[in-house]
This record gives sequence, C-alpha cells and structure tokens, in this order.
Amino acid sequence: MNGHIEMAFSCSRHNLTVIHIPKTGTRSLYFALGAIGAITTEYPNGRHMTIQELKDRYLGENSDKHSDKMKFLVQVRNPYHRFLSCYNHIFHSIFSFPQDIKKLSLKDKGYIEGLSIDSFVDLLTDVYKREEFIFKVNSMIEKKALRQFFDQRLTFSTQCSHIEGHKVQTLRCFKLETRESWTYLRHLGYAVEERHVGLNKYKEVWSLNDKQRDIVYDYFIDDFRRFEYARYSEDEYGLYTHS
Repeated sequence: MNGHIEMAFSCSRHNLTVIHIPKTGTRSLYFALGAIGAITTEYPNGRHMTIQELKDRYLGENSDKHSDKMKFLVQVRNPYHRFLSCYNHIFHSIFSFPQDIKKLSLKDKGYIEGLSIDSFVDLLTDVYKREEFIFKVNSMIEKKALRQFFDQRLTFSTQCSHIEGHKVQTLRCFKLETRESWTYLRHLGYAVEERHVGLNKYKEVWSLNDKQRDIVYDYFIDDFRRFEYARYSEDEYGLYTHS
C-alpha cells in the first residue's frame, strides 16, 4: 500500500481484482486487505476506473485472455445513499484540508458552502449545469490530488458503467448493505476484519423529498434495476422523507 487508495487493486489469491466504484464502501475493503498484506498489485490511475479501462491500460493486447483468468469483485450501494454520500463528500471534503482552504477566494468558499441539496439534485436534470459545476469546482482546486474528489465520475456516473461489457461468470457483485463482500473475502481465505474507513471527519444525514427522490431514481434508473434496489422504501435511519 502506498499511503492512498488506488482505484483498482489485485490480491494474492484466486487472481482477485477489486474495482473501486466511488462512494460504495470499497475503501474499507482496501484497507482491510492491506492490513493483512493481501494486496499484491495496485493500478495507479488517479481516478476511478472501469473494468474496461483497467483492461485497456494494464492488460494490453491480450486483455480478454488475461481477464478471463481473473475474478473481479465490485461492491455497489443503494443509489439514493450513494448520491447523498457524494453530496456530503463534495460539500465537506475541501474543508477537511486546511491548507487548501487558504487557496480559495471568499467567492469560491461561498460557492461551496452555498451548495444546497436542492441545487445538487437539480444538476441531474441539466447536463450544461453539471458541466459548469464540474469546471467551476475543479478550477478552485490547485492541488491535483484533490481534483479526483470532483471528477464527474465520482458523482454523476452510474455504477453500471464501471462493469459494462464484462463477462458475468468472472464478476462478483455484492451490495454494501448486505456485507456480502466481507463474507466472500473470508470464503476465499482472507482473514479480514470488517470496519468502515471514512475519508473525511464530517458526516451528515441528508434527506430527499419525493420530487428529489424521483429525479435521482430517473437519473440512476439503470443502477436501481440492475442491482435490484427498490424505488420507494424507507431505510432504518429514516433517510428519505416524504413531502
């Protein structure tokens, strides 16, 4: 381990490669496997990768032949939870790094602080607003390492897009909520200790009203359908409010 999480990494047994879909709890898997020395290869990229990008960049001309021998693990998350986690991440992450706050103008600080959940959800309905948002926030950040926080892929890509086109027989896909990733790793012989590793110290519980929830559902409909998440359901934390 090199001190920061890479967006894909391989382990010592069974040709297992983990693809890190943003805001799905995969960071915790990375540190748990690293703690027992199970990670043998890391694929530096600076941003989240899809399986296809990993094949194209690191496996070369014989990528299909090599990847057929690999087992891929991905962890997915309820799209509502994931979107709200992205909002929390963007809203708070920059303020977790005091050295970078100093680089922002008062106007820029005000822009981030004034980013409401309403305006964030509205970005899903207008591609031009999304592009403006991404450009504006990226332009605020001088430190390259922080730019991945505001990569379009972090917030506005589907989880499906990370695994599209890959053969199902070599892909294991588990939901964060079921904790099945941990069970699977132990089944493969990894003595991992289950724990959650968050990136920043700020945690908020945000809510979506019915209109916002419908917007999020329509935008991430492929994720809801493929991974069988319900459109209307209250979780144990009462995360979704009704208008």
